[in-house]
Amino acid sequence: MLDGLSALVGVTVRVWRYDGRGLRPAAGADPGYAPPIPRRAGPVPVPVGSSWLQPLSQPEGFWVEACGPDAGRLEAAARDAAPLVAMLLEAERQRGLLAEELTARYEEIDLLYAISEILGQT
Repeated sequence: MLDGLSALVGVTVRVWRYDGRGLRPAAGADPGYAPPIPRRAGPVPVPVGSSWLQPLSQPEGFWVEACGPDAGRLEAAARDAAPLVAMLLEAERQRGLLAEELTARYEEIDLLYAISEILGQT
């Protein structure tokens, strides 16, 4: 999905997650480095090329990185990609919640079948 988004905005897009100690890759190719944690959106020093980090308002703790040779396009690309990434992360969160709900319902139904079988034998 990020490959298509990268092609759409014209720069490489990655998603980083803050784990309490530093930024870790959450989506996209691991570049082999972890960017420093900025206080707000802006350019960050990276070993190769230029990079711009844009925080996501929701879910908290995620950052979108736009990197490439054209430093002038990075800010706009990160700002354009951030809402799309936020929507994708929210959709994934909702999918996880639905899967948990379905699993719980399945376990309840399975328990009812087991009770019915036990009562049927007596």
